[in-house]
Amino acid sequence: MSFKDLLKRILPPPVHAFNREVARILDAVDQSRRETDALRELIAAQGNSLDQLRRQLDAERARRLQWESQARDEWRAQQQAALDKALEGQAKTLAALSQSLEQSAAGLQKQTDALAEAFAAGREQMATRQQADALNKRAEILADTAEKARRQAADSARHASEAVWAQIFNNTISESLWLKDKTFSPGRWAVGYPYLYVMYRVLNETRPKRILELGLGQSTRMIAQYAAAFQDVEHIVVEHDPEWVEFFCNDFPLPKNTKVVMLEREMVPYKDAESVRVFKGFKETFQGQQFDFISVDAPFGGDMKQYSRIDVLNLIPDGLREKFVIMVDDCNRIGEINTVQEIERFLAQSQIKYQMGRYSGDKISVLFCPERMDFLCSM
Repeated sequence: MSFKDLLKRILPPPVHAFNREVARILDAVDQSRRETDALRELIAAQGNSLDQLRRQLDAERARRLQWESQARDEWRAQQQAALDKALEGQAKTLAALSQSLEQSAAGLQKQTDALAEAFAAGREQMATRQQADALNKRAEILADTAEKARRQAADSARHASEAVWAQIFNNTISESLWLKDKTFSPGRWAVGYPYLYVMYRVLNETRPKRILELGLGQSTRMIAQYAAAFQDVEHIVVEHDPEWVEFFCNDFPLPKNTKVVMLEREMVPYKDAESVRVFKGFKETFQGQQFDFISVDAPFGGDMKQYSRIDVLNLIPDGLREKFVIMVDDCNRIGEINTVQEIERFLAQSQIKYQMGRYSGDKISVLFCPERMDFLCSM
């Protein structure tokens, strides 16, 4: 190492070299400050862009909500117009049937009156017992004919009402977003069109979250599709026949949030009835649970003479949510009629203010709901 290099290491650097290093550092600081300011301006610009985008999204959301509200109102207005038109047609049909029945009854009454006059006049002129027997037999035939005519007129009125409800139901579900499979087979042991129509309106407009269905069948085809469309829904079906469950599910697979609970049936006494068919262990199975919507179409009650399908009474009041709906099918039979009276008694004893609606076709369905949901009773 030379003496000159040694001096460079020992002695401090020249002043001008030091100044150049200081200037370089200051330039770097200024550059960093400019970059920081530019970054700050960029962040502010992006913030303004985000605020503008947020305002646009809020405006679009408001427009969409307004559009959905208008569309919903228009749909309800269309459905109400269709319902009014259908009910007007039903009223005309029933009026025609009533007029026909009155005419038939008037004709039969005239025949009966004529027979009575002939009988009264002929009592004094009859010479033999055979003439009196003939008149009595004719009177019995006329009375039987009048009763048959009355029953036929009542059956015709029920069938006409069921046909009108079928038209109303099909019109109502035609544009449904969640009811994809619209094939149903109502009637006989299954629920009818009035029940399906009211149940669709309940599901579509009250949006229940916990649903209990007693009896697997046509109502399940609707409720299961509702559950499949809304994953926060829990749908429980109570059934006793595993073969029927297997047959049904092969034709109509159930979604994950529909659960079938298998319960055997048994006969138990209730009040003055010695034997009422119920689901065994029903009360214990559902103790502590609450439901928004309960559909009652099981167990079989056609042979019950006093009470039928009384399992639902175990859910009143603790098994009902604040906005509850209970629907009971086959309320034209004495067993269900008496059970409906028991439901009314249980609700009243629980100080629950409720409304009850009746929907009639080939069969009669009854609906219970809180007073503030009374629109469900007049759909």
